[in-house]
Amino acid sequence: MSMDKNERRMNEVLESALSLEKRPMPEQLRNRLIAIPKQIENSIVIVPKFQVWAFAAGLAVLMALNAFALQKKRQIDTATVEATPYMEYFSHYNSI
Repeated sequence: MSMDKNERRMNEVLESALSLEKRPMPEQLRNRLIAIPKQIENSIVIVPKFQVWAFAAGLAVLMALNAFALQKKRQIDTATVEATPYMEYFSHYNSI
């Protein structure tokens, strides 16, 4: 009994989509959608060469500082490791 009730309810839900009608688009909405591409301007932003070179120089300085700091850290780590009797045991970590 409940299966018939459930099946009827499912059929009602599925068939309810058939009763939907397509609504026409309001003219005001259509005009607004058509006007959108006309409002957008095609503009190209040109970045001055000075800013490009300044950014490149800053990036180069940052990379140089990182390399310098890494080199100093490796020197400190090497000095610390060489002072311990376990240097041979952990030497495979130097390649990482």
